[in-house]
Amino acid sequence: MESRCSAFAAPGALVGELAAFDAGPRVATAVALEPLTARLLAADEFRAFVAHQPGAGLELIGMLIGRLREADRRRAEFGNYDALSRVARLLGDLVAGQASDGAARLEVRLSQDEIAGLVGASRESVARALGALRTRGLVTTGRRTITVLDPSALTSLAR
Repeated sequence: MESRCSAFAAPGALVGELAAFDAGPRVATAVALEPLTARLLAADEFRAFVAHQPGAGLELIGMLIGRLREADRRRAEFGNYDALSRVARLLGDLVAGQASDGAARLEVRLSQDEIAGLVGASRESVARALGALRTRGLVTTGRRTITVLDPSALTSLAR
């Protein structure tokens, strides 16, 4: 089965929270890219927590608004930018936190299929975009690994 990735969750992030408030069928799956520890809450336990912790409810609303804004931004990108620009923007976004941490190697560990799902392109378009980025000396690629060599040039290309 083909894996399509449409979002990432950072360490400590809440995922699957909508299922606690919506009885409809679940439409998302989660796949861990690295080992992790997770805590599973039953829907009624989560709803009770939110009901008794007003601050948690406000945080939840803020998080959902952020996700909606990000989804709107990505939809606009799908219509306004080519696959090369969208891949460059995604890679730039993913390594931005690493660059600020002073990391020596700015690596992204994703397959071409996963990148395709994130940028709304075919795997073939992503392969061509990565080839163009390699030719420009902005990235190197390996199996499920992309090393960003020049984050600022990558960001400039994405604009």
